[in-house]
Amino acid sequence: MKKLLIIIASTIVLFGCSSNSSFDQSMQKAKEAIVEKEFEKAEGFVELALENKKDDKEAKNYQKQLDHFNKGISKKESNMKEAKVDFEAVIKIEDGSSQLVKYAKEEITNLEKEPKKEDKKKTEEKNKKDEEKAE
Repeated sequence: MKKLLIIIASTIVLFGCSSNSSFDQSMQKAKEAIVEKEFEKAEGFVELALENKKDDKEAKNYQKQLDHFNKGISKKESNMKEAKVDFEAVIKIEDGSSQLVKYAKEEITNLEKEPKKEDKKKTEEKNKKDEEKAE
């Protein structure tokens, strides 16, 4: 009976350790993918990590940050205001990826430097009119 209990306890400990190991490996790979700016790949690794530890706060925060960051990237060309909102959401999430926060801040800075589409259109129209007058 003692041997059976020892075997069961050992199995539980080993199984628990292997799932923690899988979680840790998945999170490490997610962090590496973020550094390499492979955000969709990072999302996949975070999902794997959450399969092993469903309630892990850090992994959930990474997931939220990656979701907002990817949305911001996809909106950057079509709707700069909404993209900025998504990048700001990345920054507001605590206990997540500091690297994603850095990237989100860079994206916001780039968006603020970029002239608005309406301003670009007006400038293009003005330049066209100026060219027509010069001819």
